[in-house]
Amino acid sequence: MCDIYAEYRFLACACNVQTTHESAGGSSSDTVDTKASVDQSEQPLILASECGFTKRDNELLKLSSTDVEKKDVVLTSLTGCHVAIQGSPSTVHITSIRDCVILCGPTSGSVFVDDCQKSVIVVACHQLRVHRTSSTSFYLHVTSRAIIEDCSLVQFAPYNWTYAHLDEDFHKAGLDHTRNNWSAVDDFNSLAADKQSPNWSVIDKDARITSWSENGTPS
Repeated sequence: MCDIYAEYRFLACACNVQTTHESAGGSSSDTVDTKASVDQSEQPLILASECGFTKRDNELLKLSSTDVEKKDVVLTSLTGCHVAIQGSPSTVHITSIRDCVILCGPTSGSVFVDDCQKSVIVVACHQLRVHRTSSTSFYLHVTSRAIIEDCSLVQFAPYNWTYAHLDEDFHKAGLDHTRNNWSAVDDFNSLAADKQSPNWSVIDKDARITSWSENGTPS
């Protein structure tokens, strides 16, 4: 996985007016007008009900509770990025990521993952659907059964990210802390009830990342 911690900057939601930049060497008090600094002709159309990031390489990307409140989060074409999303979005769409770490607060709807490789995804949701994904680990809280299709070498462990106001976000999302079906996975390519799917497994306890900082880095 790429070294995404050596040099990074914090970016706010794509639909925000301002963003604050910070590097590993220190922080800057300057704020930048997104409209002035981003070539809008090169950016995909983001609806008022959406926020997110696209076509980013080797960056630390952050969304706050205010950014994602009652919005869909869209993450596409990310490579070597570390994404930390606090709050309770409506849905999350993760598409075409490589070598990324994505942490997200409780989602009131579904999380959709497609075409992801060699990444770590930490999510809490009512439903998780994963397509065309390989060599990716999920730290999961889900109230239904996770669904995978056309996947290989995907692994699962319990959700373990914590941050301030996490309990409040669980309540907003309508998720029950005590009900987690993280290891109940339906593989549409391996439906035999009496045979374990070869496409997914549980992460061994001694191989799991045990905790994350509030900013989303392993701790």
